[in-house]
Amino acid sequence: MTGEDRRGDCRMGAGEWPRHDNKEWQEVIDRARKLGWPRPEWTSNHPTLVLECPENHPQCKIRAYSTGKGTETVAKQSLRKVDRCPHRNIVDELATVDDHLDAAERFIGAAETLHARGVLDQRIDELLALAAESIASAEHALIDQEFDEVMAERDSLDADRREAESPVDLLDSASTSLRNARLQLRDLPGRSDEVRSRQARLDELTARRDGFRDLLHGGP
Repeated sequence: MTGEDRRGDCRMGAGEWPRHDNKEWQEVIDRARKLGWPRPEWTSNHPTLVLECPENHPQCKIRAYSTGKGTETVAKQSLRKVDRCPHRNIVDELATVDDHLDAAERFIGAAETLHARGVLDQRIDELLALAAESIASAEHALIDQEFDEVMAERDSLDADRREAESPVDLLDSASTSLRNARLQLRDLPGRSDEVRSRQARLDELTARRDGFRDLLHGGP
């Protein structure tokens, strides 16, 4: 069987990306295309597709074989190589991650503020009850002073969406944004300093969300 005949295992029309009969190799090809790699080309003397990263770095070159013993294992290794390629342009992908993390931080902050406002409202109700029951003028003056301080603190809070959502709803929205950021980061080169910084921020926000969720479940 000639090289031209063997190319049936990796079908490709003019200007189109190939379709590989092996699902592991097809995943490699699809991932490379998603991450902006150039369309792979056939070798001239063997029915093999060669994938090269955007900077054509020799360490990132991948040969997608049509057949051969252990080709699935090689394909899985190649998929990791595509994901870890340090030469791809990830500016747009990092911007998307930042958007998700910014949204998560806003939701968590709003939940914390909304909860704090509820705690202060509860204390205000308690002070009003104490003032109504107070007889001694000195005690009444102290209650008035604390009441003014608590009111001032509550008024300084400005929780977004406090009329429409609860802290739990806001944490659910934060969790969605954190999950989206985590999925986006999973496909980026983990050894990149830019990716590591986003991963650290993701971990920090996740811990902040979990800590506040524990507070809500445990009560003020």
